[in-house]
Amino acid sequence: YDIMRRAQRRPSSPLPDPEEGAPELPDAHAVDPVAEATRSELYRHLEVALRGLPEDQRTAVVLCDVYGMDYNEVAAMTKSALGTVKSRIHRGRLRLRELMAEHRELFTR
Repeated sequence: YDIMRRAQRRPSSPLPDPEEGAPELPDAHAVDPVAEATRSELYRHLEVALRGLPEDQRTAVVLCDVYGMDYNEVAAMTKSALGTVKSRIHRGRLRLRELMAEHRELFTR
């Protein structure tokens, strides 16, 4: 009796027969070469831009934006005042924006 009740609660539909021309699912592991090349180029330019920041700004930006730390955590990690961390992150992001401006098209692909 329980088996019949369960079957009524969970209606099922049969899987399509592959020989009947069922649509093929896209390969979940397929890589789009253009997207991969664009992403690689973007990371390369971003790495160069990060190296162009002063060390204190680079550290604050990476801890916050790459590692996901909040301002208080960055302040504790760098042994800096909270206001100093906020300033470093703000200035670092502004400078990164300037350094990456000529590669803006990579963000829209």
